[in-house]
Amino acid sequence: MKTESTRQTGDAAPRSILAYGPLRDLLPEGLSLPLADAATPETVRGAVVAFRKDSGFEVASLERILARSAVASADDVLREQDTIGAATCLALLPPVCGG
Repeated sequence: MKTESTRQTGDAAPRSILAYGPLRDLLPEGLSLPLADAATPETVRGAVVAFRKDSGFEVASLERILARSAVASADDVLREQDTIGAATCLALLPPVCGG
């Protein structure tokens, strides 16, 4: 099921989340989640899992893939200690070849 989804809370700004590889089958197209500038890749992955749980989906396979996935902004693949800053679009990059 691919539908646009947007959630906003507090001072977090909506960020578009792009999914690649097998994550495309597990996440809706047009996903947008509220994330603060101080969010880290771990925060992003947690928000994605929470969104799917709240939507009533089983998340075990999503959690397995996300645990090994990188988060990227338009400029960089983020390190775990990096924050997303003002990025309005983030990409979830699953491991290649079983990574």
